[in-house]
Amino acid sequence: MRILLTGAGSWLGRTLVQRLHREHQLLSLGEPAEGAVEAAGRLGDEPSLRRALEGVQVVLHMASATGEDGRSGLLQAASWARVKRVVWVGHAGTLDQRGRSPALERLRLASQAACGTETPAVSLLQPATMLGPGRPGGPPPVIQAWLDGRVHSAPGGGLAFVDVRDVGGAVEAAMTRGPTGVGLPLAAAAWSFQAFYSTLAHLSGRTPPPPDPRHWLAGEHPPELDPAGLAWQVDSRQARDALGWWTRSPDRSLGDTLADAGVVRG
Repeated sequence: MRILLTGAGSWLGRTLVQRLHREHQLLSLGEPAEGAVEAAGRLGDEPSLRRALEGVQVVLHMASATGEDGRSGLLQAASWARVKRVVWVGHAGTLDQRGRSPALERLRLASQAACGTETPAVSLLQPATMLGPGRPGGPPPVIQAWLDGRVHSAPGGGLAFVDVRDVGGAVEAAMTRGPTGVGLPLAAAAWSFQAFYSTLAHLSGRTPPPPDPRHWLAGEHPPELDPAGLAWQVDSRQARDALGWWTRSPDRSLGDTLADAGVVRG
């Protein structure tokens, strides 16, 4: 299959390239990635996008903060190129009660009107905070803060998280199946911060921080925490049912993240 990726140099993008390059022809839009051919195109430039999408069956869209114009241009170019499916990973506006993204639907309808043809099927995946090995620049911030000794107490609330490798599995599955236009949350676990940091302490041989629910009474959160994981009551059953998706155990993800950072239990 001929696949074009945006954000191929990101953590998830690199994970996907490593996962897919042996069985598919991969094109990277906007940035080089080992295992993918760099495509001559950029978001926001529809003519170059159309050229980059020639012969492409699937687009994996992981670019962040592209703006609505860039997103609309991507869908329009994909429509002209007769792309079969776009797998949209990440934020796409607030979801309605049916789990659909009104913002993404507006983009789809605008693209359809501009092209006079059906837009590709769009699968929307929304991962929680991603953990796991191989992150460029070091461990995820929520782990790095712990390793740096900046977590002095466990705040109230909790965190939903998922292994980046398992997000890659969901993206691969969504290339060929699953609902379209419906946001599928992806999380392996949703733990209180007390449970999260206690598990990190157990895996690294450290002392867990004491609980302090007063931290978040004002609704604020430390900057190292990914807001994607803070809506921590996440239901991933639809992704599991529709995509045949599975996740490794949360303890294994945390252990692999720490091991990749060079942490050996003392």
